Amino acid sequence: MPWSFPARSTVWTVDETMYMVSGLKFSYCLSQKEYASDLKQLEDYFAELEKKLSGKTDTEKERYIYDLIFDNCQYNEQNKLSGSVYGVLIKHIGRCEGFCKTIMWTMRRLSVECLCISGQQSWSETAIYSEHSWNLIKLDGEWYNLDITVDNIKSPGKYDNPPCYGFYNVTDSFVSQSRDINQIYIDLGIPQCTSDKLNYHIQNGLLLKSGSAGEEEIDKLLEKHFTENGIDDLSIKFESENDYNNAVTNIDTWINNFMQNHSGDDFEHKLYYNSLSDTIAVKIYKKS
Repeated sequence: MPWSFPARSTVWTVDETMYMVSGLKFSYCLSQKEYASDLKQLEDYFAELEKKLSGKTDTEKERYIYDLIFDNCQYNEQNKLSGSVYGVLIKHIGRCEGFCKTIMWTMRRLSVECLCISGQQSWSETAIYSEHSWNLIKLDGEWYNLDITVDNIKSPGKYDNPPCYGFYNVTDSFVSQSRDINQIYIDLGIPQCTSDKLNYHIQNGLLLKSGSAGEEEIDKLLEKHFTENGIDDLSIKFESENDYNNAVTNIDTWINNFMQNHSGDDFEHKLYYNSLSDTIAVKIYKKS
């Protein structure tokens, strides 16, 4: 089944340097009865989702699924179900493999072309596994990379961080800065992602071009999105790493200066940084 549950296997070795499979022993996470019951849960879930998103555009479906997973799931590398669609949609836990599978099968059920691919990531000091999985999705005739995991998916103890959308519909050139695609996908001829037309930050005017990302530009963005209740989940992307690093150093002061002209004593703010995508997410909210 496309959302099958993981099974653990045992491999017998010949010596310390050479591995040879002489047999496999599978240890399933669920009994046959549990599997049938949980599979029905998933089928019911997908049926409701298809009904709810009927008539929506492909880009609207993508955004809904992305936000659904982000808002409801926590990152967990070690749970036995975290690599499965069931773990993500029903148990609300997952790792990159589970998130990737969930987006792929969900989008396919919604008649949107979507693939899973994997590669060796360059932030191994912050993860248990060096292997990383993400999606390719086809929208309006163009393919895009989509990586929800590194967009600050919620971890235990981090319940209020907003998504930064830093890897939301990005090009191959951009993702190559943080991982190398496994050769097998290149050999198979996966689609190339060269368009940034549907990139989140470009579409929403939230990409600050290189050399134009100082306090004045940040003020303009804050002013545009500020309401009487503050600013909810504003993600700003910086085209250059230097501009991002400068903003990391100064944005707290810039926001404080901005708030002095907007009833600053009535508001507080939080900042969330993502150096992999050079994005900063901003929340400004009324004091309780």
